[in-house]
Amino acid sequence: MTEYNADIPVVGGGLGGVAAALGALRNGRSVILSEEFDWIGGQLTSQSRATR
Repeated sequence: MTEYNADIPVVGGGLGGVAAALGALRNGRSVILSEEFDWIGGQLTSQSRATR
């Protein structure tokens, strides 16, 4: 089992999760962003993938 350490864990790579992770990174925090699918951005980015 691999162990990771970060100041802030963000569960969910939707638009809100990505924004939260970016905000934390810009404020000098370390972040782990977790997403169950192969892409981040949630519905905003999944629409273009569904039509391919």
